[in-house]
Amino acid sequence: RHIYACEAVVPELLARYGEDPSPLRREVLVQALRELLLMESSDWQFLISTLHAKDYGEGRFAVHRERFGRLADWLRRSGPFELSREELSFYEECSKADSIFPDLEPSWWTI
Repeated sequence: RHIYACEAVVPELLARYGEDPSPLRREVLVQALRELLLMESSDWQFLISTLHAKDYGEGRFAVHRERFGRLADWLRRSGPFELSREELSFYEECSKADSIFPDLEPSWWTI
């Protein structure tokens, strides 16, 4: 259910990006989409459901969900896209921690 709620937000995030395609907004959008892909990974659910490293799987899933949520909240704000120092620091931490899918494109989520 958490994954579906996050997936439901993606069209709005893409629409906002279309209205203001600033480089920083794009970077944050790409990281949010990266967090969504990591959250959707079947490995977390497998680890949780089979009780192999259940705590680890739940923890990693929660991290990606929380990151996606924070990034998505920023992307939904109206007005010019800007981040505070703390927000920029959080974004940079996310980017360094999980930089998989370096060629990820927001257009992959459009029809």
